[in-house]
This record gives sequence, C-alpha cells and structure tokens, in this order.
Amino acid sequence: MYGRTVVILLLLLTLNLPLLATVPTKESVAKLYIATFKRAPDSAGLEYWVQSSGLSLEGIAKSFFDQRETKALYPEGYSNEEFIKAVYNNLFDRAPESAGAAYWKKELDSSKIERSTFILAAINGALGEDATLLENRTEAGLYFAQKGLDDMELAKSIMAIVSADSSSVADAMERIDKYLDENEDEYGDRKEDTGGRRDVPPPNPPKELGWYMRTIVEARNSEGRLFVHKSAGVFGEYSDSSDGRDRHDIAAMGTAWLRVVFVHPDWEVKYYYSDYRHYNGNLPSHESWAFEVKNDREIDLSQASLKIVLEGPIAIFEGKNGSFVEKRARIGVKDALSLVDIDEHKIYSFSGMESITLSMDGKHTRSFRWVIGSVTQEDMQPIGEEERAFVGRRSIERGFGAPPAE
Repeated sequence: MYGRTVVILLLLLTLNLPLLATVPTKESVAKLYIATFKRAPDSAGLEYWVQSSGLSLEGIAKSFFDQRETKALYPEGYSNEEFIKAVYNNLFDRAPESAGAAYWKKELDSSKIERSTFILAAINGALGEDATLLENRTEAGLYFAQKGLDDMELAKSIMAIVSADSSSVADAMERIDKYLDENEDEYGDRKEDTGGRRDVPPPNPPKELGWYMRTIVEARNSEGRLFVHKSAGVFGEYSDSSDGRDRHDIAAMGTAWLRVVFVHPDWEVKYYYSDYRHYNGNLPSHESWAFEVKNDREIDLSQASLKIVLEGPIAIFEGKNGSFVEKRARIGVKDALSLVDIDEHKIYSFSGMESITLSMDGKHTRSFRWVIGSVTQEDMQPIGEEERAFVGRRSIERGFGAPPAE
C-alpha cells in the first residue's frame, strides 16, 4: 500500500497537477495543522486562514513556516530527513517507507520542492488506513475548532486519541465535551477562578439563535470499499434565515465520489451544503428539508449499500463580541424527525435511532427529505421546480464563530 502512495505522489508532482483544491476549506486547512503540528486547529486560527487570509491552500501551507510554532518545532538545522519522518508521524503514526523517504529527501535537499509542497503531497497521497486515520483526525480536529477552543494541550491530546477506528473519533469528541463541561458554565461562558459556580445567573443570559443537525452518508461498494461524506449535510433553524437565497448561502462546488447536498432547483445554483429555516424559539409543527445523496465521480457507487447517520442536535447561542457558542441541544429534534425516501416512497422514523441502512438502488443520485411532524403527501413528492427553502446563516463548511481579532 505504501508503495502505491509514493507512485501517486510522484505522478502528482511530475504532471504538475494541483495537490489539493486551490481554494482552502476548513477541512483542508485542518489537515495542514495535523501534518505540521500534530494538533487540532484552534478556532480563531482556522477561521482566519480560511475566511480572512486571502491565500490559496498552497499559500497557507507556505505561510505556516513563518509562524513561531513552526519555527520552534523545526528550528534552523532541522534536517530534511528528520522533517519527512516528523510529517509522516504527524499524519499517519508511522515512519515513511524507505524508497519514498529517499526520494523526498533528494527533492528537498536539491530545493526542487519546498517543505510546504511536500506536506501537501503527503496529505493528498494518503491511501487505505493512512487516509482513514487522517479523515478521523480531521473530523475530531474540526469538532475541536467548532467548539471555539484554543487549548493547545487539549488540541494535541485529542490527536493522540484518534486512530483508524471510527469509534476513536467519538472518544475524542467525548473528551472535548467533557472539557467543556468542566470549564464552562451553563451559559456557555468559561468558568471563573472561583471554581465556576455562580450564586446568581447573569442578568442577560445568551440568546438562543437556533439549532442544527448533520447528515452523514456512508456507501460501501461490491468490493467492500467504504466511501464517507461527513463534512456537510447540515440542516436546521436559525434566527437570521430569510425566505429564499440570502448572503449567508454557500453553494456546493465540484464533484465527489459521494456527497450530501440540499436541493434548490429554482435558484441560479441548484445545490447547497446546508439548509436552514427561520427560527422563532420553538420547534415547528411541520417542516421539511430536501436533499440528495450524489455519486458524481468515475467510481460507480450505484450498487453500493447506503448508510445514513444523523448527528446532533447542536444548539447555537449568541456569544461574546459577535461570536457563537455551540452546546449539545436538549430539544427533542431527533425524536420528531422522519426520513422520507422519495425514490422508494417509504418513511423511516429516526426516534431512538442513530442510523438507517438503505441502498443506492442502481442510481447515482438518491432523493430524500428530512421531515419534522407528520409526513404529508407533498413531502413524498419528487424534488421539483416548485421546491423553495429558507437557507440560513452558515454551512458546516464555514462553521459558526466570529473572525479572529485583528
């Protein structure tokens, strides 16, 4: 397997192909944090690089080497051989294969490539268990940043928890939630030096802005290969949402072997990574969110089994200085939800369930709706030109939170 990784990395450089998308995403920048520092990205830093830096992913990778943390980890005189070993250990918990290490050392020693280029190549060349480990660490790292955290010891320790086993991601998230429970009071503020106890609640408790849930899909083809989409698929309610497309909407871009998109066929852009309705403080008696599971790339998943996993709900509160605070919600959203399989004309209740296993059923696109309340005949209808939605504040690709202070 490792030999195949080396061949792919060499081809990427030889053909001068882009190693990752030019436009940075939270997922791709989180992988840079893992490869360079072996830690989760801090919330403010991740927000800055993705939203405010104005740099491409390659530019961000190069800029990492101007940071004090990088210079402390890789001081002057730190050899390329040591650097290659460090990056492989950060990403994959292993040493590089000898042939690959020799090649990269030669390229770096001759200054044909920069260290930032090598990091991007190593990330993009991950296969098999390496790729699974990196995706798991990325998911845990994004969860850390999404919670607005910046504790460097915690950022490093959760990377040590995560392995190629999917259950380790849940363990890391549990560690993060435990940290928040121990260090924040019931209003989402950091506990004070007095031990965090308040005799009197603050006069103005934070405003509840809404909630969201995340749709994760897993497809396994006839060869047993697993494909997962878990970085988008967010739906819920938000107080800043409005009728129709607004300035917060982020369109789904590109293609993938497997992805979750919310469908708005009457808009200029058809697919979005999130879908929010207007929030008025109470769960609606009836609401629906139409989405598709799409197989757009050259690997055929039309015969694959399909597992739909529902995560959440997460409540969103107004934080300090325009920021957001996220906490696990106690509202009974999941118990009120049903999944409508539009293609098969079937309804599945999600009360008390974490996932449902279906099939791609010979299709490259499968159509569904999440529904709160009783399912109507309209909810069972195909996604058509009349489909409208209230799309709100931000997608999971951007997360919630204020930009870092200048």
